[in-house]
Amino acid sequence: MGTPLGFPASFSGPFSSDLANYHIIPKANTPQTPCGVNSASGSASCPLEMCCSKDGYCANTPEYCGTGCQSAVGPCTVRPRPDCSGASNKATASKGRSVGYYSGSNVYIRPCDVVRPRDIPNMDRYTHLYYTFANINPDSFAVELRPQDNETLVREFTALGKKKKNSTSSTTGGLQTWIAVGGGGFSATGSSTATTWSDMVSTDENRKAFITSLVDFMDEYSFQGVDLDWEYPGSAANGGLSQDTEKLVRLVKDMRSVFGDKYGVSMVIPPDKSYLVNYDLVAMEPYVDSFGFMAYDLHVASPEGGKVQAHADIREIRDTMTPLWSAGIDPAKINLGLPYYGRGFTLTNKTCSDLDCSYKGPSVPGNCAQSSGIMMLSEIQDLLDEGTAKSSTIPNVMMKKLTWSNQWVAYDDEETMKQKTAWADETCLGGVMYWSVDQDVRS
Repeated sequence: MGTPLGFPASFSGPFSSDLANYHIIPKANTPQTPCGVNSASGSASCPLEMCCSKDGYCANTPEYCGTGCQSAVGPCTVRPRPDCSGASNKATASKGRSVGYYSGSNVYIRPCDVVRPRDIPNMDRYTHLYYTFANINPDSFAVELRPQDNETLVREFTALGKKKKNSTSSTTGGLQTWIAVGGGGFSATGSSTATTWSDMVSTDENRKAFITSLVDFMDEYSFQGVDLDWEYPGSAANGGLSQDTEKLVRLVKDMRSVFGDKYGVSMVIPPDKSYLVNYDLVAMEPYVDSFGFMAYDLHVASPEGGKVQAHADIREIRDTMTPLWSAGIDPAKINLGLPYYGRGFTLTNKTCSDLDCSYKGPSVPGNCAQSSGIMMLSEIQDLLDEGTAKSSTIPNVMMKKLTWSNQWVAYDDEETMKQKTAWADETCLGGVMYWSVDQDVRS
């Protein structure tokens, strides 16, 4: 399977490809973007309209935009978070898009808790379901099913949309089924497709081949839209090039020109600023229906140990979204990511089970996902039902922790997801997205 994403190549711990290769996990302490006097030219401005600090780094916080901010190369004013609280709260997220990702690979990999499309829990919650993932052929740039997928499963998935055309659960008049293309494993360093996204967007001819094939693919399987999951443009570590930013804009512009209103287009975007700066969000906004903000995996367990943190802490989510507001993105275009899984740690001392306590490695695998450091919400519920573990709220984080013996797992449940959705309403966001519906508690 290879090295788990976001970990050193020397790591050889047990990870299931069902969960571990969902996304490329941003590495800790990623370098900041140099600007102004600290840049190679001595005058580079910040991407996404962020402030350039006195030390020559980019962000949209008072520390960066205050005393010493280099106004010659950009703004020095913190753009506030959108505010739809109080009387102006129109519940834009809770009444807007509700996207659920479905991992077809769960059917082939898990020994238990297998979820076929017809078995997806809480189906009426969603306005859109995304099937993950389709591949891009690295030679022809044609969109293809992955080797482990089969047409029967995919058609079973898209039939969900057909069956609910008259559903009132969707703001668009019925459940839509889309295809997600790419994924973390597709762009992983060392994979045969690590540079495929960059290669595909690089020329008019290659983009046309991709789009033409994509239309045929969506028509063949009755998909109504596509979600672009490129992890990540411009990232040299993952085969990206500096030209990716501009070329990705061209891709979505070309797609919209061909699609018109017949097919939808969405795109996932990372919380890590060092990756986010390579997305020209403002330029892409007119052509994209929504951006899915991956507000999870902010912390993962290192094999070397460290300090316990919650991987979807609302305080950090709030901070990592600030570049969106400095760029001037319409918050109605943003879906807030919500995880149907927890990330966990093996504590160094089981009597110290709070944030910032030390840990010595990932938590033990669950019975079905079989992934160290990750536990599906369905597995968490099983432990609670059995009385094996206890759950408690993590103060100020909008998450809960599951503890037993020397194990510690931070996760979201119905209560904390409602809290985060309310926060999304207050921030004027247009929707939420869930990763992934096959990990939810069984109905």
